[in-house]
Amino acid sequence: MGQYYRPVLNDGNKTTIYNRDVDGEYTMAKLTEHSWWKNKLMKAISEKLYQKPSRLIWCGDYAEDDEVRMTNLTVKDIWECDGEEIKSTDFNIDNLFLCNHDKKEYVNLAIYKQQSIDKDGWVLHPLSLLTAIGNGRGGGDYWADCPNADKIGIWAWNLISLETEPSIDYIEFEVVFKES
Repeated sequence: MGQYYRPVLNDGNKTTIYNRDVDGEYTMAKLTEHSWWKNKLMKAISEKLYQKPSRLIWCGDYAEDDEVRMTNLTVKDIWECDGEEIKSTDFNIDNLFLCNHDKKEYVNLAIYKQQSIDKDGWVLHPLSLLTAIGNGRGGGDYWADCPNADKIGIWAWNLISLETEPSIDYIEFEVVFKES
């Protein structure tokens, strides 16, 4: 069976559970179905993180409650609520830096995109993959035979933002995600 995912963001004041509907239209639910560079959901969540550091998970419905740390929520809580709808945006991440403020790391998205593009011109967005919890338990997940599968979820609940420049004391985190 396929595992479905939804983003959960904590901006320091409140935790928001998002559904995957963008402008009222359903967005594919499986991790590798909606984690594409120009997907409306990915663009909207990216914009919410633009110069606004927040904690984030991409919660799979097969995740375990201990993976949903940092809140008083359970996986069941996340999946039984309606979630907040998302409005589409034209936000462009091509020349930004995905920054992890807890680990003092960044992904240069221009370089990432160049290295991660597949033969058909598609690019998996690193944000959902680096923050995914529950991966590897259902269809549509990013599987162990794919490049850097061991990096899935390593930024879950870390303080993350998109910035025009990383802090000078941050180190580049080099990663490539491609479906095999």
